[in-house]
Amino acid sequence: MFQPRSRDFDPHITAIVKHLRAIEKELAEIGGKAAAQGSPGGAAIGYRTVAAFGPVLGEFADRFRQARRAARDGAANLGSDAFEAATRAGSRALASLANRTRQRPVLTLGLAVGAGILLAAAFRRS
Repeated sequence: MFQPRSRDFDPHITAIVKHLRAIEKELAEIGGKAAAQGSPGGAAIGYRTVAAFGPVLGEFADRFRQARRAARDGAANLGSDAFEAATRAGSRALASLANRTRQRPVLTLGLAVGAGILLAAAFRRS
């Protein structure tokens, strides 16, 4: 009666929506088969089943789509907030470095020359 499906459903929302659509399609086929067999009561049951479950399955699919959109939007907002926080922290660090450089220019120059000598020595050994 029902087409065989894998017992291990893919956890992704799109796969769940595809499975719901497949179930809806199978219910419609059952109703069509019952109507083709000439049983008026069977056809009515098949069509009532499709009419009852179709909207429910459609609503499930809509809810999964809404959850996917909400998750995507939440991730985008979180990424934007993280970028803004990193920008503010970088600006504060640069301002602090500039302030210290203005206060002690000779010490800053000495540190820069020392770091350059250490780097040059490290690259010569390699």
